[in-house]
Amino acid sequence: MSRNKPDIAMPFNGLHSKDSSIAVIAVRPESNKVTFESVILRGITPYADLIYMANLSGNVVNNAKIIESQYAQQRYFALSGKVEIMKYPEFVTIFEEKFNIQASEAKIIGSFEAVSTYKNKIHKSDQELFNTIVKNEDMLEAYGHTIKKIDDYYIINYDMPAIFSKHNKETDIFVIAVKLHDTNTPFSELNRGIFEEFDKPSTVSIIDSESRSHMEWFNQVRRTYHISNSHIKTMFDMTDYILDRNGTSIKIGDTPLGKIILERGVVSEDQILQLRKNPMVRIKIKTKTELVNIIEKGKSSKQQKTLKECCTLIESIQF
Repeated sequence: MSRNKPDIAMPFNGLHSKDSSIAVIAVRPESNKVTFESVILRGITPYADLIYMANLSGNVVNNAKIIESQYAQQRYFALSGKVEIMKYPEFVTIFEEKFNIQASEAKIIGSFEAVSTYKNKIHKSDQELFNTIVKNEDMLEAYGHTIKKIDDYYIINYDMPAIFSKHNKETDIFVIAVKLHDTNTPFSELNRGIFEEFDKPSTVSIIDSESRSHMEWFNQVRRTYHISNSHIKTMFDMTDYILDRNGTSIKIGDTPLGKIILERGVVSEDQILQLRKNPMVRIKIKTKTELVNIIEKGKSSKQQKTLKECCTLIESIQF
């Protein structure tokens, strides 16, 4: 099989997408082993049916620009550093409340700057920056971005350099799309089912299990595989990870949420694609506007938002 084309065991036929609850799971390169894949498949069996399965080489991942698409804005913030955060007053406020310092005076840098321009001050490689665990008071997550305080530096999206160097001609990732049996089953329950399969005594260990054992269960598995956590994330995951044998991705209209949005005609396909690059938008709630990361907002309630609720949420964006 060519390393430049997807190795597809089960193609996506598109007929599953209408009014379905679909999640995408992608096993990260460092855990792309048959043992890990079998645990994940056992974990999803009680909840969902397979509708797509493929192995994507690093060449395919890079040619299809999957990682660039998945982390478009995080990468931009990691490159531009302080400039991007200062564009959003709400982000500045959260930063200052968390770290008790004026953002204008703080040494805020992007992670790509941390491993290049500031390498002799921070003394961490891509992987060391990725693996450094800090106390809760030194870590901020907001609007889909992270800020990790190391010494006197506030490093934006610390994981980007390592993530963007993971995929090469020698690596592979295992990708599946699953259709949930019950559309009311939350994605978190599917994720929990996989974790519980990993947690069985006879099963292989989760990546970094010892260093992350003190964390909540969903943070323990996040470095082993990626999983869609909302219908909005699924829409973008499907158009990133589901490829045909020529490496061409499916369209927005081939996803459950994308199909509904386009049929309603309030938001265009170009506007949806714009959200992939910049999910930080302002939505209108009654007479007020709120800055949100629309992908994060899709999962931000105690009860998972339905397809229709996610559609309404996207229609509330002030494009």
